[in-house]
Amino acid sequence: MSDKDRLFTLGVAYYPDYLSEGKEARLASGEIKRLTVAQRLRVDFERMRKDGISVVRIGEFSWSHVEPSPGVLHTEVFTQTLDLALEFGISVMLCTPTATPPKWLIDAHPEILPITRTGYRIPWGGRRHYDPVSPHYRAESRRITEVYAKAFGAHPAVTAWQTDNELANHSSAEIFTDAVLAAFRLWLERQFAGDIASLNETWFTCFWSQHYRSFNEVELPLHTWTEANPHLELAYRRFMSEAYRDFQRDQVEIIRRYSPGRRVTHNIVPMMFDICLWQLCEDLDIAGYDHYQMQAMPDPLSSASQYNLMRSLKGGRKFIVLEQQPVQVNWQQVNGRWGIDWLFLWGMQAAFLGAEGMYYFSWQRFYGGVEQYHDGIVPHDLRLPQSRQELIIAAKTKVFAAVASHFDLKALPCPTTDVLIIHNMESLWAHDISSQTTLWNGVRLIEQLQRPFLRHGLGIAMAPSIAAAMGELSKAKLLILPGYAFELSRSEIAAIEAFIAAGGSVWSLPRTAVKDQHGRMSPYPLQLFARDDFYFDDAGGLLAQEREAIRLNQGGPDLQGQIWAEKIVVANHRRWTEAGRFYGGPYDQAPAIIMTRPDHGHGIYAHFAFYPVMNEALEDFVMQLFDLKPRLTAAFDADVQTYSFKDDGRSFLAAINFAATPQTLTLPNADTAHLVKSYRSSLQPNLSLNEAAEVPSQSHLCLQLAPRSMGFWELSEA
Repeated sequence: MSDKDRLFTLGVAYYPDYLSEGKEARLASGEIKRLTVAQRLRVDFERMRKDGISVVRIGEFSWSHVEPSPGVLHTEVFTQTLDLALEFGISVMLCTPTATPPKWLIDAHPEILPITRTGYRIPWGGRRHYDPVSPHYRAESRRITEVYAKAFGAHPAVTAWQTDNELANHSSAEIFTDAVLAAFRLWLERQFAGDIASLNETWFTCFWSQHYRSFNEVELPLHTWTEANPHLELAYRRFMSEAYRDFQRDQVEIIRRYSPGRRVTHNIVPMMFDICLWQLCEDLDIAGYDHYQMQAMPDPLSSASQYNLMRSLKGGRKFIVLEQQPVQVNWQQVNGRWGIDWLFLWGMQAAFLGAEGMYYFSWQRFYGGVEQYHDGIVPHDLRLPQSRQELIIAAKTKVFAAVASHFDLKALPCPTTDVLIIHNMESLWAHDISSQTTLWNGVRLIEQLQRPFLRHGLGIAMAPSIAAAMGELSKAKLLILPGYAFELSRSEIAAIEAFIAAGGSVWSLPRTAVKDQHGRMSPYPLQLFARDDFYFDDAGGLLAQEREAIRLNQGGPDLQGQIWAEKIVVANHRRWTEAGRFYGGPYDQAPAIIMTRPDHGHGIYAHFAFYPVMNEALEDFVMQLFDLKPRLTAAFDADVQTYSFKDDGRSFLAAINFAATPQTLTLPNADTAHLVKSYRSSLQPNLSLNEAAEVPSQSHLCLQLAPRSMGFWELSEA
């Protein structure tokens, strides 16, 4: 089966540079023999082809292998790998090796090493031990990228490239070298057009006697007894984000020059927001990322939010999961033994939320090094003829082949866009820098807000700003501003007004539009339409166990608020009305939900003055308030996500039951939408598939899902 015939591509991270002569390996016959590197490469590719692997991703940590001494190149193993990949019909994604500069380079130029906020110099010996602003390292990065692009870029097996590896991960966006300081000062001078008085005014340097006489007096926000100037910190984060974009841009331009026609991507880590991911993707052909979870147990909501963000980074186009964590990793405090079926569920979830493929990390389980306990497809114990991951790969391959055949699909469509969330990285920084409460977590809020829509089959997209959202906004029914920190411009307000006039609705949450672009508090917070609409009397954080009660004007269960609340006084009652009030607490009887008055044919703008507790009452209220129609509904307490698709006049629904118990889904519009085809599958204890491909004879109001299973349906809408 060629890649063009696959609904979903399966690949692996592979490390030919980690192979040694004379190591034992298991042959297809079951015999265990000592093999040369060339023999082991062939054994691996034979096994990959048997497993249905169609892409290998190689080279991201290989600099010292390819160039063991300055200018001395050993490219043989990678050339052999590319030749074998071509022979076996497996595509190759080649990576630039700049995440791990070799010892000889660091010894010659120790100034390449980064310095942390506390002044500690990161030593050689891990990874990310470089300063992307260092002129010498920028030159070395360009040089080694050109070496790889010239040596391997024209090979017909190479179909894609990945830049570096997990840029800015492990807090490496925070670098405080002399090179960063010099470049930052020049950047500021350009930002403020050479006017240091303007910087002093903008940064409020009158506070704590922080006045500057020139740009050469500006320092980096190093660790101090108290916090550094928050406006300096915000500017520094913006500068470092641009620096990483420019560092990557060098590599992208070289790759396109010497390896034309190949897609370029990067393996983003979406739990990390120290740099702007929208900015990082500007020069890439396709978004790629590493799907890992920091929680003690798998969190499907966190994964869904990551997938929705990755699909949005390139305007709703497909993305790639470049590293799919196995069930057991090596970097948590306790690397627990999750159920192997999570690999099956994650694959289904990624595909339904817009991934074109998933690459496992990794093919080998390593016998040494930091990641020796990290799981892999090929086990440590050579006596095992087939690993559990190989059984999962076989099951997924079978599922996607069955869906393609049963529904006559050449590709899975991307989800619908019903809800559009403004996911602004600089807002996350602004609230983090001056947090006022450590309980505030903008990323987690964005995740939680998606739960009701995933429960009801509504598609979710994201954008970095209202201006950037224009292409998707016309498709959406609801626009969400989840603590978008900065004042809205006239053009943004006009866009919101036009969206509401066309029938769309807007939902904003606490800490929206409370700062200017430099992080200073706005004198007109939450100015949505006119300055005299309302004003802020107070705002602040709730204690960990503290809750606000919100009583709805139209009756129904009380809602709950946590973490943050705002006291708003409405002045323009012709435009605004109250939908709920705080009941008890410091803001007793103050408006908790304000909204524009309904107008026939128009949507509404509603602002919540509280960070919501996402319970069933809140979810039901949100669906009703914004007149959102469910497509496929799971019970509130069910660990189920539902998805909807439209493509070429056809409509589809999908769902995943992440729970260990059976679940029932409801088709709310069964009187007008009839099921015409159905496919469901789940894993047996032996990791084989239990499948049901059906053509229903009549419409169904309820759909059944087995534990840890998926379903895919086509509808005929009257």
